Amino acid sequence: MKTNNNRPHNQQPSSIKEDDNVKKEQTNKALPRLNRIFIACCCVIIVVGFALMVGEPSGATEYNPDIFSFRRITLGPMISLAGFVAMIVAILWRKK
Repeated sequence: MKTNNNRPHNQQPSSIKEDDNVKKEQTNKALPRLNRIFIACCCVIIVVGFALMVGEPSGATEYNPDIFSFRRITLGPMISLAGFVAMIVAILWRKK
C-alpha cells in the first residue's frame, strides 16, 4: 500500500513528535519543579542554621563563654533541624 505523503512509513507527523518530546521532558525529572524549589529553600535554611552555630572556639589557653550562647546551642540547631524536616517533606510531598 502506497501513501501519498513524502514522509517515510515509520515517521509520525511533526506535531505528534513535538507533543511526545514535551511529555518526555516532563517525565524525565525525578521530582516536579515545585518540589525542587522547595528543596533549594530547605538547603538555604539548613545553611543558615549551621551559620548561626559558627563562632570563635574556646582554646586551651583561654576560655570563651560564648560557646554556650543561646544562638549557638539552641537557635542554630533548631533551625537546622527544621530545615532537615522540611527537606523530607519537600521530597515526599505530592501535588493532589
